[in-house]
Amino acid sequence: MITLAGSNVSSFNKQFTIVKNAAYAIAGTSTSICAGSSVTIGGTNDPLLTYAWSPSTGLSSAIVSNPTASPTVTTTYTLTATHTISGSTATSTVTITVVPSNITNVSIASTPSNSEFCTGGSVSLVASGGAIPAYVELGTGTLVTAGNVTGSTLGPNPLQNFYGGSKQMMLFTVAELNSLGLTTGAVISGFAVNMPNASTAYVLQNLIVKMQNTTLNTLSTFVNTGWTTVRNSANYTLTGVGWNTITFNTNYTWDGVSNILVDISFSNNNTGSSGNTARYGATTNVSTLFYRVDNATATAVENYSGSPTYSYNSRNNVRFSLATSSTTYSWTPSSGLNQTTGTTVVASPSATTTYTVTASVTGSCPKTGTKTVTLPSYSITASAGANGSISPNGTTAVNCGANQSYTITPNACYQIATVLIDGVNNPTAVVWLTPLACNHYPLGAHLH
Repeated sequence: MITLAGSNVSSFNKQFTIVKNAAYAIAGTSTSICAGSSVTIGGTNDPLLTYAWSPSTGLSSAIVSNPTASPTVTTTYTLTATHTISGSTATSTVTITVVPSNITNVSIASTPSNSEFCTGGSVSLVASGGAIPAYVELGTGTLVTAGNVTGSTLGPNPLQNFYGGSKQMMLFTVAELNSLGLTTGAVISGFAVNMPNASTAYVLQNLIVKMQNTTLNTLSTFVNTGWTTVRNSANYTLTGVGWNTITFNTNYTWDGVSNILVDISFSNNNTGSSGNTARYGATTNVSTLFYRVDNATATAVENYSGSPTYSYNSRNNVRFSLATSSTTYSWTPSSGLNQTTGTTVVASPSATTTYTVTASVTGSCPKTGTKTVTLPSYSITASAGANGSISPNGTTAVNCGANQSYTITPNACYQIATVLIDGVNNPTAVVWLTPLACNHYPLGAHLH
């Protein structure tokens, strides 16, 4: 506070610098990356603050405001900012989730099979693998629902048949979807539940599946707006014990950043049967809402918005079917390649080179494969007799298919007598030099 007092104060003109003495920390927004990738975290540098990140593993620097993070496993970083004047501190955290790749392993075949070539030649490289899996599976629970009870042990089970109809809404978090290797653009084409007991004789009528992105982290009431119907209302017959897959009519594309809701309902508008059970396991949040009823229309069950019959901190073991997607291949380094994309490339580098192919599929993290293309090198050791020289002298590395020239120089009054290659005289390699006004004395050169 600035106070001006006195009757003679007629004007006041002063420049003040306001110093903010409170520290603040901005660690950034939590996000996910593929293994081998990086992301910038933190915020803009403030010269009045010092920064310390913990842990420092995977960071380009632990003392700057905005380091590059390249963790190999999911890591929560804590930023501590300290004010240089007041000494006050503040902390902030950010979590970088490392998403595994769920596509098949990548390999490279070569022709010739030993990946060797001589100068002027080449090696053909063919990539394979990197295919998206037919499905990803979430949940390893060993609990099993009951097939013919009115109590809570009837669920969670979206395909129960003890009541004439039911509606089950399930929540799947970003972290769970990332753990399956799913990323932005993943296309889900079906949904499956593991059934220890399943009646193939009792048809579930008017079964409909809906999905939507959500910001909800736990469930309390049924959501009845914002849905996308992925399986139109129709009869569904279980296939028997084991995984029962509901194939979608319309694929669902995940945005990569939202949690997902899945809603499955059906009604036979009767009093049901008995027998169907499902496997499930515990979750850390309320992840399932369940409603069961007899003698209700399919529309009434689908649009039910009242309190759930049961809420569960558990959820069924499930499979998400994934739509087939094409794999693209990119190659590095580009040197010596006829092209850098495609399944097949031709390599003719100037030296032994290790090539990496990256297989990419929309909605999944990439995988890589490597192949070393070898240009064999051979050693030639050259030496001359006492009365002359050879250049280059000593051991020289020569690539397969390449030529190496040697210059043999006799001393004055000497001439080349023999050129030994691997101990054998090679007359065709001899060049006779006749010095002027000198007698001829022999000089031997040896190459091996």
